[in-house]
Amino acid sequence: MVSFLIGTALPDQAKSEDYIISLSTSNCRALAMGGAFVAVNDDLATSNFNPATFDLYRLPKNFKITFFLNPITSAASLTDRYMLDENRQSRELAKSLAWLVKGITFSAKFIAGGFIFSEESLYYKNRLRRDKFLDFETFGKDISHSFLLRFRLSEQVAVGFTTTLLEYRQETMEQRDLVTSYGAMLKPNERVTIGVAYFGLAKKLPNFREPIQRMMDDTINLGLAYEPFSNTLLSCDIRNLNQIENWDTFEIHAGVEQTVFSLLALRGGYFQTQTQHQCFSTGIGLIDSNHFVKSANKFGHNSFLFNYSLVFEKTEQQSARWHFFSFILRL
Repeated sequence: MVSFLIGTALPDQAKSEDYIISLSTSNCRALAMGGAFVAVNDDLATSNFNPATFDLYRLPKNFKITFFLNPITSAASLTDRYMLDENRQSRELAKSLAWLVKGITFSAKFIAGGFIFSEESLYYKNRLRRDKFLDFETFGKDISHSFLLRFRLSEQVAVGFTTTLLEYRQETMEQRDLVTSYGAMLKPNERVTIGVAYFGLAKKLPNFREPIQRMMDDTINLGLAYEPFSNTLLSCDIRNLNQIENWDTFEIHAGVEQTVFSLLALRGGYFQTQTQHQCFSTGIGLIDSNHFVKSANKFGHNSFLFNYSLVFEKTEQQSARWHFFSFILRL
């Protein structure tokens, strides 16, 4: 229904490419909100946007470890047709079991951090043109693993950094690269959050986060999140502040999220570049996992089990639909 509504509102639907990303915990919610996520509190998703907004438990913990599990992808891969090749059976089985653990985080007083595993890259689009939503033939070709750390300096101030290992195949060669980004978060009151993030991208593949995320190497990005009501979130990002002399890279991203009884989240977003590159986005989240844990173990933000996002991208040359899906359990 969501895809139909967007497709009928925008031209050239028949010419659109469809890209499917089904291992995207750190992109699904953020890109449904137009990528305006530098000042939004979340858990694993902040690794891509601002590690200083990394948020876990509502109440302070002396020390607690949390596991984020990805059962659908792991289970579905076991029945995928590529698992039937006897020569690859043991290797593919190990890979499927590894996909079960999506992240491991820890929280200890003023410090929190964690690892996020197997996030799909959006750079090589050809590998994302899949025949079915859970198609595992190209999984593992272009992925990243991240470690993030956040220091809470006070109730209103936090800083953090993320280090990401990229693994990708370029022609016939396996390539690896390291990326580090830094962030700061200010919370002047309960309803307003300000975020600042610096992205130092890959040396070998500096444009790997330009598709949809619109993040460029050696840039500073500013974000503002505002909650006018308890269940409404408005967000806005300004990309590439330190390159304002290059007008083509200056962008404003906007997003909104409306939560209904902590059971359903409705999301939307938009941005446009100076070269008439437009993105409309929408998405949903279903069932807040905070309902299934004790009060002492509730997160400081809504953490929906199921998330789906659709981004409609239109440039002067072509248009595309990007589908993002995540299903995450936490223990």
